[in-house]
Amino acid sequence: MSDQQDSSPSMDVLLRGFWKENPVFVMVLGTCPTLAVTNKVINCFAMGISVMFVLVMSGLLISLLRNFIPKQVRIASFILIIATFVTMVDYAIQSISLDLYDSLGAFIQLIVVNCIILGRAEAYASKNGPVKSMLDAVGMGLGFTFALLCLGVIREALGNGTLMMDTPFEISLFGPNFAPWSIMILPPGGFFVLGLELALYRRCGAGIERHPMNTESLTSIFINTLIVNNFVLSMFLGICPFLGVSAKKETALRMGIAVTFVLLVSSICAYGINITLNYLQAPYLILICYIAVIAAAVQLVEMVIKKYSPALFRALGIFLPLITTNCAILGLALFQTQKGYNFLQCLVYALGAGGGFTLALIIMAGMREKLELADVPDIAQGVSITLILAGILSLAFMGFAGLGG
Repeated sequence: MSDQQDSSPSMDVLLRGFWKENPVFVMVLGTCPTLAVTNKVINCFAMGISVMFVLVMSGLLISLLRNFIPKQVRIASFILIIATFVTMVDYAIQSISLDLYDSLGAFIQLIVVNCIILGRAEAYASKNGPVKSMLDAVGMGLGFTFALLCLGVIREALGNGTLMMDTPFEISLFGPNFAPWSIMILPPGGFFVLGLELALYRRCGAGIERHPMNTESLTSIFINTLIVNNFVLSMFLGICPFLGVSAKKETALRMGIAVTFVLLVSSICAYGINITLNYLQAPYLILICYIAVIAAAVQLVEMVIKKYSPALFRALGIFLPLITTNCAILGLALFQTQKGYNFLQCLVYALGAGGGFTLALIIMAGMREKLELADVPDIAQGVSITLILAGILSLAFMGFAGLGG
């Protein structure tokens, strides 16, 4: 395996893990020890130094052995290497201070499964040379220690009124009359402080990709989606159910309502998913998450219709579960993300898309019902005449161009 080419200077590799790709504040890794050991500053130093040692030594060894470890057993090999250095750290802390060892508890041994270490081994050390792997490990270790101290200083200061408690360097911050906020050294305090510091870190804009806010008016969004850029007649989305269930107006209306509901639920969930994945810097999960949400919404609609309207359930047939694969649903989630809509704009966009889909279905159903009384040539009957009518309908909708501004 050849070294991965990286044009970043060595200092950039070192500093990247400290701030831009901080393992806790940006990648949200290693949160278990971050929450568990930050009730004392001394614990933060001990855990940070321990993790940095394991990061550096395992990264160095894995980098040196990267050409000799078979891919099929690389994860098991990485874990064994990491466990070896964790064992060394475990015995070292026991020999230095049993009180500190007892305070850290099982979280020293649990460094073995700290996702920061295995993650850097897989993503970086196994693909780069020893020097860069060590620099990356030091940067990640410093970033992890920095995050621990950010929590530990606040939690110990507010929870005990001290810094470096249980050490010769203990400092009393607020005097004898201070009433400690005991909740800060309890589990809820860890969650509160980490949540607030993540928000502050995000406010600083470190590593967070933001989409520009779309300032399009709600009225313009609704009219454009309902008529001008109708999902069916202008964007060719949802054509299969448009052709399959537009024979009767009643069935078309109910299918339109079902699709609109799924569009609305999917839009709300997609908005939250997009924010979450941007925050986690995991945009590669967006399609999987969107499809999972759409499938869940469709399953809910199917259960409700089957229970309360068996006749409609039978009339919709296969097209009901196929709402999952209706490209209008996934298209809406992707388009609203690309457009950078805020939450309210997403709701209006979903309602406009659902209304436009329902409108196209009902108009087509009305035309097809009239066709039953018409003398249509044999060669044009069925889907053929339906597509021709859809073309005429699409042409008519083009006349509304510019209506939404």
